[in-house]
Amino acid sequence: MILGSRRVPILMYHNVEDPARERFRVQMRLLSRFGYRTIVFADLVSQVREGRTIAAKTVVLTFDDGTADHYRNVFPTLEEFGLVGTFFVSPDLIGTTKWMIKYGDTKSRVWFDEVPGQCSKRGDSAPRKFCHLSWDEVVKMHHAGQEIGSHGLTHPFLTGIPLSEAEREIYRSSEQLAASLGGPISTFCYPFGDWSMAVRETVRAAGYRGACVTAPTSTCEVSFDDLFTLGRLPANTEMPMWAFWLVISGGDFFRRRINRLPGIEPIFQLRRDLRRALRQWR
Repeated sequence: MILGSRRVPILMYHNVEDPARERFRVQMRLLSRFGYRTIVFADLVSQVREGRTIAAKTVVLTFDDGTADHYRNVFPTLEEFGLVGTFFVSPDLIGTTKWMIKYGDTKSRVWFDEVPGQCSKRGDSAPRKFCHLSWDEVVKMHHAGQEIGSHGLTHPFLTGIPLSEAEREIYRSSEQLAASLGGPISTFCYPFGDWSMAVRETVRAAGYRGACVTAPTSTCEVSFDDLFTLGRLPANTEMPMWAFWLVISGGDFFRRRINRLPGIEPIFQLRRDLRRALRQWR
């Protein structure tokens, strides 16, 4: 997200499984040691709406899907370093363990209580198991100062279902979370990054104050209207530390803008071809 000359990285994480916990801890320790401050997504939206200055070295951490490893590995690490994040969860999936197959070609997905059979259609994803947070864990993170946002009621492709069903996903998820957490839910994350103008307007009408997608932040021109389609920068525990530093320091914005300059792709392709040829020659 770019505000004038200020760059505010919004990082998008998903799972942080047990083997990756220490790697995630190293990333968060780097944030703390070099003076970065984290704010939740709702606070960023509020500051933009109010026209307030965003402090230097501000980073927003977001975590999608509400999986149990967020409580087990992410939450204690954030608390250790005095950091905060925004966790996007789907209320109807809280407290469950399910398998999912995503059908990319048809913008649909199916949940299974048991491991499903192998996929056969082109465009199907491999079956993936999701162990979701419990309500007690969600409430505890909320009370500790972490933000809980909506990720839809059941995490569907919102443009792959009738608009009336999308409206239910958007409204009911907010209502259920608000009832359990004792306050309004102000932010939304489009499941699978799937949205349309009609879906975006429904999110706005439902009372959310901001929403994010899965596209890289640097592709979004930021204005008041963009608060419902704010992009994020993908982050994970497997990225090299130099790449993580590039993201939080704002260097990734510059890199992505260079990559979009006219005529730059053939140059990068030539560079890749030369590297490949050198490796083969050696």
